[in-house]
Amino acid sequence: MNRFVWTNPYLPQTLQVSVILGYFRAVMTFLFASFGPFIPFIGSSGGLKPLGLLVLAGGFLGAFGIANIRWWGYILALIVALFPFVFGIGYTLRNGYSIFQYLSAIFSGSYLISTIFEIAIVALLVHPMSVQFVKSHFEKTFP
Repeated sequence: MNRFVWTNPYLPQTLQVSVILGYFRAVMTFLFASFGPFIPFIGSSGGLKPLGLLVLAGGFLGAFGIANIRWWGYILALIVALFPFVFGIGYTLRNGYSIFQYLSAIFSGSYLISTIFEIAIVALLVHPMSVQFVKSHFEKTFP
């Protein structure tokens, strides 16, 4: 019998929704080859660059790790959830744009939904209910 699960009904709601959103984001990114406002992940032919594939795989593995109650899954999901914001701000400042131009870009009509998903995943992962459950129940071993 397989000991791994894709979703876990015993997780708190915040972690269950973050797992489902993590899978959803990974699948949509793979299908549409887009990270919303984070255009540097996309290659010139429309496919994902290696960094985009790494972030996609990290998000998928993070959601899988959370569903299987693993500490590394939570840490990986949190890093991947924060990465687009950190990368976007760094990319913006490095190319001489202001932070306000970045904010207006990610909250514009074409990128608004992807920005909402990114914010939702971060908010669900850092919610006090999620953090408390992770501290008390997650295994700190790396299989």
